[in-house]
Amino acid sequence: MTSATALPILTWHANNVAGNDYATNDHVKLREDLATLQRMGRRIVPLMEIARALRAGRIEELRGCVGLSFDDSPDLDFYDAPHPAWGLQRSMANILMDFAARHPGTPAHATSFAIVSPAARAELDSTCLIGCKWWNDEWWPLA
Repeated sequence: MTSATALPILTWHANNVAGNDYATNDHVKLREDLATLQRMGRRIVPLMEIARALRAGRIEELRGCVGLSFDDSPDLDFYDAPHPAWGLQRSMANILMDFAARHPGTPAHATSFAIVSPAARAELDSTCLIGCKWWNDEWWPLA
């Protein structure tokens, strides 16, 4: 790959909520980053499209594009939730839908990478999500 074909893939963590500003909250970051990408004229493309273009040797066709992803897939990827310390957090999916509604015709797509082990999710819920039971899997078929 040459620098002319580099294509950024940006990642946020919905469970990164330690405040309500850009430095401490990935929900705020996503909202602001989407606005920045729009101002920059970047087109959002699904990661599957990037993978197909890369495999077919057509990555150059995606110049100026960007891929979006969410790591770990807690409930906060899909459901709005009342954080006990920082108030209502808009889900990553709803932030994307809000962006798409403000910019009709602009694709807004992200891929969630899920931790699928129930035991791992239970452990992470107690250690990374303050025990709010926000690490479930019933939303996966909805995404």
